[in-house]
Amino acid sequence: MVSLSAHPAGADQLSDAQAQAASIQSQIQATGQRINTLSQQYDEATYHLQQINTQIGQTQAQITKAQDQVNRDQAQLRIQAVNSYVHAGTTSGVTDMFSSDQNTAGIRSVYSNIAAGNVNTTIDNLHTAQTQLQTQQDSLKTQQGQAAADQASVQTASDQATQLAAQQKNTLSQVNSQVAALIQQQQQAAAAAAAAAFNQKQAAAQQAAAAQQAVAAAKPAAQPQTVSQ
Repeated sequence: MVSLSAHPAGADQLSDAQAQAASIQSQIQATGQRINTLSQQYDEATYHLQQINTQIGQTQAQITKAQDQVNRDQAQLRIQAVNSYVHAGTTSGVTDMFSSDQNTAGIRSVYSNIAAGNVNTTIDNLHTAQTQLQTQQDSLKTQQGQAAADQASVQTASDQATQLAAQQKNTLSQVNSQVAALIQQQQQAAAAAAAAAFNQKQAAAQQAAAAQQAVAAAKPAAQPQTVSQ
């Protein structure tokens, strides 16, 4: 920052202030370009985060859908197991079937046969798909956290750059005011010097005139000549 002195500003002071103002102006332009770059980066980071959030939602929907299908297939498996047990049992009723060792062995055989069937295979496949989807979901959530961190980092940098630009503009305003003050001081000094030179010239002229008047006044008056007879 340029400090103002009580004596008239010299050319060096004004030159330094103008150079400082030009330097700050260049810094402001560079900061503005950085703000624009950070703004673009923030938009890109936000778009990337939105994409990941969309993928997470889609994957979660697939996981939920797979789980619903597993639940339905498991219910169907239980129904088939009961039906197979009932149809494979004796006419003495369900209660007798559960109390009979022979029927208990039959139940195990029925369940073993069902476990080897298509429904159970479908459930196993769905569980595999669920596992894969969950792995994908975990990876997406990790990417989500990183994308959110990137977005926050860019936002912080943008806020700092904006604050820096405001400080630079404030400093430039102060320096420009000082430049104007220095120019005014130079103009005032030049005007004062011109006035002093004029006054000095006028005084010299007046002194010269007074001196001439004094010399003229000091000369004796000429005596008139008489004619002799």
